[in-house]
Amino acid sequence: MSNSFKDGLKVDRSQLDIMQFKPKEKTLDVMKLRTNQPKKEIHKIAKSKTKRRVSSKRLKKLGLIILATGAAFGGISHWQNSQAVTLEEAKEAGKTLEQLKITPEQEQKLEQIEQIIDRESVTDYELIVSLQDIEELNMDMQKTKIAKATGKDKESVSLFTGIDTTEEGKTKEVITVDGIKYENYNMSKEISESIKDLGNIQSENYKVENGDVKREELKGKAKRYLDKTSKMAASELEEKNGKIEMKPTTKGEVKKLKEEQQKQQEDFER
Repeated sequence: MSNSFKDGLKVDRSQLDIMQFKPKEKTLDVMKLRTNQPKKEIHKIAKSKTKRRVSSKRLKKLGLIILATGAAFGGISHWQNSQAVTLEEAKEAGKTLEQLKITPEQEQKLEQIEQIIDRESVTDYELIVSLQDIEELNMDMQKTKIAKATGKDKESVSLFTGIDTTEEGKTKEVITVDGIKYENYNMSKEISESIKDLGNIQSENYKVENGDVKREELKGKAKRYLDKTSKMAASELEEKNGKIEMKPTTKGEVKKLKEEQQKQQEDFER
């Protein structure tokens, strides 16, 4: 199957035979678990100095340990703050659909898919259909964001990802808007990764259609790709100086926005 994205890709769900997704036997991996006074006075003084030296060294070492621990916690905190949030979290912090360049209908569709996937009684067939819906919604959202950022029609936007033939181990992403091409060098890493994610969703759906997915994997895949779609939806996208950039809404940004909201509320109540 080509990695290019076909606009309006639809699967005839009536042709999906749920019986083809039969659970396969697993191979269990087993892990195996393999003495005069003057001298005494001099000695006391020497011992005391030694203690001071040891104490000083220990304090210095302790200080280094504290600094190293602080740096580690600082690194963890920075990593946590840089993590992308979902659309729901971004909206709670005050981000609007207009700001994020998506539509109320797309938000509603995202919520509907989430409700289906989270149901305890969800069937395999519903998960299969949900994966297809996630692919279509993800593509629609990305095209909507790009169209609004460039001032063009959504129908003029196309997306592509494929193996880079010039550099081993890398992929090539292309966005075409009304005949204008944006490639990896003039798009941010985040939008490039988002297009690759869409390619991965499409590949997973191809596997599902061919019965090459275990039953127990369906829900995990649906949840994972819905989460990626929600975080993409919560990202801001703009076209500037001939480059398309995507900026995810992060936990650190949400924290800052909520602190500002709290401060404004406190000032209002005074």
